[in-house]
Amino acid sequence: MHMDRQAWARALHAAAEQTLGTAPVIPAPGSLRDERGSTLSIDWPFFAALAGVKAGLSQNAAPHPHPRLHPQLQTQLQLQLPSEGERAVVPRTARRAPSLEQLGFDERLWAAAAGEPIDVDALLIGGDPSNISTNTGPGPSPGPNNITSNEPDQRAGSGPRPLFAQSGRYQSAIEVYTERLLCAVHALWRLARLHNRPDWRDRATACSLWLIEHLQPDNATNYPWGVHVLVDLAQQPVTAGVSASTAAAADMYAQSLLHNCQVSHGRADVRSAWVLRDAAAELMLSHHQ
Repeated sequence: MHMDRQAWARALHAAAEQTLGTAPVIPAPGSLRDERGSTLSIDWPFFAALAGVKAGLSQNAAPHPHPRLHPQLQTQLQLQLPSEGERAVVPRTARRAPSLEQLGFDERLWAAAAGEPIDVDALLIGGDPSNISTNTGPGPSPGPNNITSNEPDQRAGSGPRPLFAQSGRYQSAIEVYTERLLCAVHALWRLARLHNRPDWRDRATACSLWLIEHLQPDNATNYPWGVHVLVDLAQQPVTAGVSASTAAAADMYAQSLLHNCQVSHGRADVRSAWVLRDAAAELMLSHHQ
C-alpha cells in the first residue's frame, strides 16, 4: 500500500518506538551496545550528530543542534527531541573514539554532520567515480577546512551514480558497500539541510537512483540507512523528473529497508531504531523547511 510522507514518518517512528520506547535518551558517542554487545565505529559520529555534541574525533568540532520540527508536526509524530540549544552530557567511556583518518567515507560524512572539520566537497569529489583514479590512495584528508562554502560543486558528473566507487580504499563486499552507500546518503541528506546545499541533496538523490538501478536492499546488512531519502524520491511527482516506475521502485526499496531491519528480532534492533527515528524526523524536516 502506497503511503504519503506523513504516513511514512509515522511508520518509521512507530517502528523505532517499539524498540526504544516513547522518550529514549540519545546514547553518548561510543556508549551504545547493540544486541550482540558490540559498538561500531559509525556509532561515534552518528550519535554525536544526533545529540549535537563533539564525538571526540578532533579538537576543532563545531557541533550542530539537533534538528527541530515545527511544534505541530512534533505533536503529530510524538517526537521527543532536545530543545533548541540543549546539549547532551558525554561521560567518559572505556573505549576511545576512532581518529578521523580511521573513518570510512560514510563515517566521515557523519563526522561532518557532528561538526568535525571535514571538507565535504573534497570528500565527494574524491569519491566520485568520474575521479576514480584519485580514489586509490588514502583518500581526501579531513584537512583544516570547515564547511563554509555554499557554492555548488561543478566538477562532479551528473546523473545516477554512487557517492563512492567500490574500488581502491573503498573496496568491500557487496553487502558492506550497499550499507555504506545508504549510510552516506543518510548523512549527506542531513548535511545538505544543515548547510543549505541543494547540490549535496542532489548528490544524495543521484546515489539513491543508482542504488535502485544496481543494488537491491536485500544486499544490505539490515540497517535502514537512507530510508527517508528513498521515501522522498518516491513522493516526487512526474513533473519533478521522476518517472512513476522509479517512484514505485523507490517506495518498494524503502519498504524493504524498513522490513529487513525488523526480521531478526521481530522488531528493529537498537541501532536501526535510532536510524529510523532520525529518518522520521529528517523526512518531515525536508518537507517543512
